Amino acid sequence: MWIPNQKFAVMFASSSSSLRIQAIDQDKIVPLSTLTLPTLSRQVKISQISWCYDNSYIAMVQEGAHPHIVNVKDKRNISLVHTIQVLRNVTALCFKNNTKRFFYMIPVRI
Repeated sequence: MWIPNQKFAVMFASSSSSLRIQAIDQDKIVPLSTLTLPTLSRQVKISQISWCYDNSYIAMVQEGAHPHIVNVKDKRNISLVHTIQVLRNVTALCFKNNTKRFFYMIPVRI
């Protein structure tokens, strides 16, 4: 039985064109929340996500789009915090160890 304020032992994120936070409870997957970004002229897939060290933020990279920072402190109400407008077509974005302020970014090479 799912209890609304229950703390879950295992939580994870999955993505395709939206970011979903889910938990495992008694051998069942429990959806907690979903974030769908505004679509452009086409459906853009999320290619990579990275959690910060305390699991309160996710850095997210979409194919051919700007990287995003998502607030996941409240797992049932995730929200977009910032879009990094100065970069586009980033291949990977991850938080530096033991921080939630600095990133490593790998731009696409053509």
